[in-house]
Amino acid sequence: MSFDKEKLRRAAEKNLAQGKIQAAIRDYTQLAERDPRDYNTLNTLGDLYVRVSAKNEAIKCFERIAEYYDTQGFTHKAIAMYKKIARLKPDDIKISARLAPLYQTLGLIAEARTHFLSVADFYQQKGDRLPALEIWHQIADLDPGDVQTRLNLAENYVKENQLEKAVEAFTESAASLLAKKRFEESLAAFSQALRINPDYLPALAGATDAHIALGFPDEAIEKLENAQGEARGEAQYYSLLGRCHLELENAAAAENAFLSLIEKDHSGYKKLLDVTKIYVKNGELAAALRTLEFCTEFLLTGNQEADLEFWLTEILTRDPEQIKALHLLARLHSWNRNELQLKEVLERTVEAARLNELEDEEKNALSELRLLFPSETKYAERLRELGVEIAEDAAAVTPEFHADQTVPSFETFAGFDEESDQHSFQILSSSEETGNSPWNFSEQAVQIENSESPAQYEDFQVQNNFTTQAEVEETFDFGQVAIEFEEKPDPTNYLAQELESIDFYISQGYNELALESLLQVEAQFGQHSEIDARREKLQPPVVEQKTPTVGFSTPVGEQNGANHYDETAAHLNGNSKQKPASTNGNVLGVNPNFADLFEEFGEDLEVSGLETQQTADFETHYNLGLAYKEMGLFDDAVEEFQNAAKMVAASDGTPRYLQCCNLIGHCFVEKGMPELAIKWYQRGLDAPGHSDEEYQALRFELGMAYEKAGEKDKAIAQFTEIYAVNVAYRGVGEKLKNLQLIG
Repeated sequence: MSFDKEKLRRAAEKNLAQGKIQAAIRDYTQLAERDPRDYNTLNTLGDLYVRVSAKNEAIKCFERIAEYYDTQGFTHKAIAMYKKIARLKPDDIKISARLAPLYQTLGLIAEARTHFLSVADFYQQKGDRLPALEIWHQIADLDPGDVQTRLNLAENYVKENQLEKAVEAFTESAASLLAKKRFEESLAAFSQALRINPDYLPALAGATDAHIALGFPDEAIEKLENAQGEARGEAQYYSLLGRCHLELENAAAAENAFLSLIEKDHSGYKKLLDVTKIYVKNGELAAALRTLEFCTEFLLTGNQEADLEFWLTEILTRDPEQIKALHLLARLHSWNRNELQLKEVLERTVEAARLNELEDEEKNALSELRLLFPSETKYAERLRELGVEIAEDAAAVTPEFHADQTVPSFETFAGFDEESDQHSFQILSSSEETGNSPWNFSEQAVQIENSESPAQYEDFQVQNNFTTQAEVEETFDFGQVAIEFEEKPDPTNYLAQELESIDFYISQGYNELALESLLQVEAQFGQHSEIDARREKLQPPVVEQKTPTVGFSTPVGEQNGANHYDETAAHLNGNSKQKPASTNGNVLGVNPNFADLFEEFGEDLEVSGLETQQTADFETHYNLGLAYKEMGLFDDAVEEFQNAAKMVAASDGTPRYLQCCNLIGHCFVEKGMPELAIKWYQRGLDAPGHSDEEYQALRFELGMAYEKAGEKDKAIAQFTEIYAVNVAYRGVGEKLKNLQLIG
């Protein structure tokens, strides 16, 4: 015999209407067994079990529904269902354990805290302190600014020998205090963390910030030097150490710290510019040039030529005849293909060398000038004066600057003087071995002497990318420079390949990835019709924009049965979305058996950061109210709708306030309290700035409430006003006829 679901449902409804509850339970049980995913039926069955005081059976039904809503992300409905269970079994701690994270998901902090406190109290009464502390950790996470709770938590972790968790809790508390500029308190908390673990880098970093803010970087150095373990293997450690030395303007110590940083993180070279600044400020130009020389290639390949030029200019302003600075400036202009400025620097070098009687420097600079500018005979003449023999046709081989010429290199490297404990840097001329001038950028052989280099330099490598006609990769291992030339791919073919990839992304629906790739291709190739064509494919359709509103019906995806107020909702027009929020709530009282732990966390919950937050969101309360209403929890629904109504203005240009008034009225009608419903419908009608259709919907509900309250004349007055505007509105004509006949 086939199963007729609709026939059985009609039979169940008939039995229910006739008050045959047990028969209805049998029918609904069969329906639920045949279709386990029919949660409407399961909810009805649970309600029937409640009516016959079969609480355990009702709870089983409600738990199945609640777990389904929870796993499907229907948070509001899951909360509503768990609250139904809580009313049947108010002392079940598992319900609080389920409700707490759900409220947290919605941002309802006070409600989440209340249930977390219940769970913590439960564990404490059982003597399970560690699970209780874990719940307190979750309570602390509800409010990152709740410093005192987290500090108490850390102290209790210490008592339970949970030292790793204690360090994290102390550090998190200290970070919150630091953000609030409560530096001394912050430092005290960081210090507690470091007493347990001197190598904990987050605490070392925070303590460094606090010490510097208080003007005691030397004390931060002491804490850093106390670290003996894994911290010294991290780049951040040397960054912190160097920063402290910079604060003390101890440039040499900062330089050593940052060189250790660069060994682990090459991007740390930028820190050496801060060291350069101090050296220049103190007039130590040779030291400033040492650090700047080390940074030169990093700065050039990192598109930071302006920084290099700024500090070279600062040094040459103080010492115009500083040959090494002129070398680096020439390297900069060579890199930038700036022929005229390169000429000016080389001529300045010639003059500086002449004044300082540095004949070899003068010869080298003149030789480069002669090669670059053969038409100017003065360079050759001066070379002859210096005793340099010059072939007559030598000028004919002068290289020229072209846009596709490989970038010349004028390399700088670091050596180390162990006796002085100072890093020293040299530009090594290749002229002794090759006969070439160190100014001959196109042929210079690059070498370095590192026989006495410290271990930190032995494996140090830097990869720089040069883009001209060819791509040059230079690997500096402080022993040699390996230069490889690789032809760049044909741009046309490369563009075609990229567009083919983008077409694949579009065909598979990966629009975000396709758009990101388009932006990258456009940045490389510029505007292109093929790029524009694909961008058009990714444009969303134009949709008329309307003011977002929140409606009365259950949110899309959470619908579970029809709402009897759908017609009114249609007139007030809306949908709802979930947003995280916070709200008011009652904080659970402290159980005497939990007093020892509560005392540690602060007897005054407001002092310990457990004060109620007033950052709730309209839609969160509104959606929760909808869920409560659908589950028949009318008191809870009214509370949520009232909270939502408080968060909006009656005339804010949206129907939100009217929606709240309407739903509160519906709840009171369902509770058999039409007099209270009338008050809320009237509030909605008194709110200014809404459409005639919205007011018409509320008038109809008001008329219905008057009818239920037995105030027939007032009901007729409302329906008559509606009838005068629209005789077909929701059967108002028939309604008036019936009321007047009754009269």
